[in-house]
Amino acid sequence: DLSGPTRSRKHSARELAIPLGTWPDSPVLSRMREDARTQSTEVEPFHDEADRLVAAHHDASDEEIVTALTLSREHVGEWLGEPDSLGTEGHLPVPSPLGLLPLGTAIHSSVFRLAITARDLAPAGAQDSPQLTDLGLLALWDAAGAVAARIDLTAGVVAVTDSVMVGIDIGPGAWRTSMGSEVDQRGPAVVGPAPLLVDMAGGRLHPTALRRHLRLRETKRVLEMSPVLDELPDLPGGPILRQAARLARFVGRA
Repeated sequence: DLSGPTRSRKHSARELAIPLGTWPDSPVLSRMREDARTQSTEVEPFHDEADRLVAAHHDASDEEIVTALTLSREHVGEWLGEPDSLGTEGHLPVPSPLGLLPLGTAIHSSVFRLAITARDLAPAGAQDSPQLTDLGLLALWDAAGAVAARIDLTAGVVAVTDSVMVGIDIGPGAWRTSMGSEVDQRGPAVVGPAPLLVDMAGGRLHPTALRRHLRLRETKRVLEMSPVLDELPDLPGGPILRQAARLARFVGRA
């Protein structure tokens, strides 16, 4: 129900849905592909793009919003079906709110945005989708790996949840993201429910609410990932994640 309530105190259901759509004045995937081909470096911050689209399309009908969302899905599906999408074009760097990323990684990162928005829209009737939440966590880990590789970190961390395990191994300039049985469960890990991890990264939880439900294994090595946060000043959940990192350091010392 696009007129229904949401978890956000600032945004209605339609204001959360509109930025996910493909509009005539914002052909998202086409623009990203063009940016990759022309080696553009300009990017709009998270909130600026969303605010611009909401202002332009706030009076759109429910049908128009659903059509815009459907177009986004169709365009990604068509791109994935092209022969060179992942093998060639997917490796081209493209500007994103997370900095320069391979095009395929930037597209994949949108799954996290879908997952957190779906959870925001639950009060308006969006169905709970544990699979989408798990895939959103995978996209989050993959994007973190890409940013860490870009700044030449050497690290690795696993997310261990009741429903899924995802892991990243990062070396200078490269990273590998794995899921399920491929994940090496040994070593540093963040242990907790997938919905909580997604909400934390999306800026929906205060760090003090995590202590009962979140556990770090090999805390010092997990915190080797914290320089990634310094690379992402506009990340919606950045302030909460930075607070969580400070809390983890304090607990580790104690």
